[in-house]
Amino acid sequence: MRQAKIYYEAILSEEMQELYLEIFIDRIKKITK
Repeated sequence: MRQAKIYYEAILSEEMQELYLEIFIDRIKKITK
């Protein structure tokens, strides 16, 4: 059960990293305009 939770959090954090990256890139584009 504990390993499953760690695995789930790893997947979640990976998706969150992509989401934050998109937001970060979007903000940079807005700043550079």
